[in-house]
Amino acid sequence: MLTRFRLGGSCRGCGVSVTGGDPIAEAVTAVLFVWVVLRYDQGDTLVVIPLILVVAGVALSVTDLRAYRLPDRLVFPTFWLSLVAMAVLSILELERPVALLAAVGSAVGYSLFLFVFHVLKPAAMGFGDVKLALVLGLHTGWVGTAFFDDTRTAFRLTFGALLAGMFVFLAFSLVVTALRRFVRADILPDPLEDPDEATPLHRAAVPLGPGLIVGTWMVVLYPDAVLAMAP
Repeated sequence: MLTRFRLGGSCRGCGVSVTGGDPIAEAVTAVLFVWVVLRYDQGDTLVVIPLILVVAGVALSVTDLRAYRLPDRLVFPTFWLSLVAMAVLSILELERPVALLAAVGSAVGYSLFLFVFHVLKPAAMGFGDVKLALVLGLHTGWVGTAFFDDTRTAFRLTFGALLAGMFVFLAFSLVVTALRRFVRADILPDPLEDPDEATPLHRAAVPLGPGLIVGTWMVVLYPDAVLAMAP
């Protein structure tokens, strides 16, 4: 990121201008990396799991905000990489393979819950969000069993992440709608929408994925606070 600023926002090799969103994404990733490491004990190998979520979460959020898509080539590698890392740590570090089972159960439960909404109203809940829930539920379930040694806590954290994610999405939607109304109508445009066809503000799309990801980050970083609010 610092090199990009030194080069005036251009690629080192080709001189092509680099978009403004890239350094922001890199800065957010760096801040979250430090944040996660500070939340864990020094030398704790379990920090690998949330760091995977940081890298994937930023990449998926940026993609969803720009293209209104959560591509399989990002979602599924993140899921399998997380699953393998959790399997290794649950056996070698925690010596509790059940931690992995609870994480998988949370992933399936979260995804099925969103799948119901997708079936009922596919225009509001894309199937990409359903697949994303597999990754997010896996991580919230892992926190519940790895750090609290309680399957019920894993499901409570998953539900808490869903509630927090929906709240973040609602707040973000209100801000984007206000900006579209009072500043510029083409803020975060859906690439598939016809630019010549006016869409009412209350029906204009806002990506859901980033809100769900932020809700999961809240669980990973502050599970105790989420448990205090979740039923």
